[in-house]
Amino acid sequence: MTTEDRLIPLDPAVRAGLYKQFNEVPAHHRLQNHASRFEARDVWGEYIVATDILSDNPSDNHRQRIERTEQRWKSYMDQRNTHHALCNPVDAAEFGGYLLEEYEICQILAARYWGEIERFYRWMFTHTEFPHRYNPFVMAAISDDTASDLWHAIMDRS
Repeated sequence: MTTEDRLIPLDPAVRAGLYKQFNEVPAHHRLQNHASRFEARDVWGEYIVATDILSDNPSDNHRQRIERTEQRWKSYMDQRNTHHALCNPVDAAEFGGYLLEEYEICQILAARYWGEIERFYRWMFTHTEFPHRYNPFVMAAISDDTASDLWHAIMDRS
């Protein structure tokens, strides 16, 4: 199958939807405006339950990878004083570099962690109970070289 034959395009700019860059998002639609709605709320836990992601692959290795993903993402966002469900494209872009540098892991492994968080944001984007009108990870893949490399590493595997 060629890139042209794919039903879902690989280009993040095609997948981004209405807003391709953060500066295009009206101020009243930006996720940080919803912080009070998310205080003390474990949206990642809601995602795990709703998607049944741990049942898809019941291996201990899969469960541990999902738990490490959660721990690394939440820890990273805590350092930024931002709820794990409310990042911006800069947070998403810099998370890739953080994974590569902080944990000294290869690009493919960093792409797996980064991609799992992108799927989490895609899930929120597609559910009306969340205020997500854009996916900061897709925006990051459009505008940041490291995020773009991680995006393409994920897409090349699918």
